Amino acid sequence: MTTRNTILDATTFAAVVAAETHGDERLSRTLTDVARPAFRTALKDWQAKRSGSSVPEGTPFDDASYREAAVATSRDLGTRADAGFASASAANANSDRFAMRAVLFALALFFLGIAGQLRARSARRLAVAMGALVLLSTLLSLTRLERAPRPERVSASDEPRRG
Repeated sequence: MTTRNTILDATTFAAVVAAETHGDERLSRTLTDVARPAFRTALKDWQAKRSGSSVPEGTPFDDASYREAAVATSRDLGTRADAGFASASAANANSDRFAMRAVLFALALFFLGIAGQLRARSARRLAVAMGALVLLSTLLSLTRLERAPRPERVSASDEPRRG
């Protein structure tokens, strides 16, 4: 349940109690009838508990069905948040792996690039060997990465209009 809905329900309840305290049954019924549907049932049940003209004990917020609706919404939002967090964590891990491969490719280019600048033949061979080793190992590691799912095609009628 959102904070806005809770505030709306609490305000409605306060207005109903004020109307009943002042003996304005018509206003009380009107406020009950226009209350949010999720709160209206709990409010009517609470009003049904009154004896005579006295205000009943407790509040409609004590009603188990009202609280269950709030908890169910909270649970649903928690589940959606967990799924979003898992998706974001997977995307973050993919981003980290991509950045690592980019650094390794840059390292391979570095070794292969300096090979032509070195004077000693053995140093050139070592630089080429190191560059080739890093390049090949990075290319092999790319084959082990998980592929991103293909995006679903969107028809022209599904796209939002720009205007």
